[in-house]
Formats: sequence, structure tokens, C-alpha cells
Amino acid sequence: MGLVDNEAGLSQIYIGAIIAIVLILIVFKAFKSKRKPRSLIVLVGERFAGKTQLFINLNQGKKLATVPSIHNNQTSFSLNGKPHKMIDYIGDNISK
Repeated sequence: MGLVDNEAGLSQIYIGAIIAIVLILIVFKAFKSKRKPRSLIVLVGERFAGKTQLFINLNQGKKLATVPSIHNNQTSFSLNGKPHKMIDYIGDNISK
């Protein structure tokens, strides 16, 4: 009877090992996607530092004297065929 218990325990270990290997392969495949990595540009700084002015200049090509912002701004754009995302955080998030 002891031999039967060992065989049952051994088969459970094999099944557990196979399941673990399959899960590791699934996780590895999920993290190694074919998608190109995206770049993220984050503009962060004190109030009145010119973050929104730089954001508008880079995003729209407009040069403005001063631009106060009341909310965070974000945009996506392509540069040299690569996707980028840019976020402008308002200074109130930093200054307080």
C-alpha cells in the first residue's frame, strides 16, 4: 500500500510541475509581446515653470507667452514613426 501512495504522490508532483511550467510559459509570452514599446514624456515641475507652454509648443507648434493650465494635459503623437505619449501635470500637484 505504501508503494501505491508514493506513485499517487509522484504523479501529483508531475502534474503540478507541468502546470507550473505551462503558467510560466504563458506569463513569459504575455510579457514578451511583439508590440513596439511606447515612449512616455512627462512634464513635471513647479507652478508657472512653463510646462504647459512647452506642451503646446511641442504638440501644436505654437509659441505662446504664458499659458496657465487648470487640468492635466495629455496627447499622443508619432515621431520618426515611433508612437509617443506626452503628459503635462499641473504645478498644483507638485507645489502643495
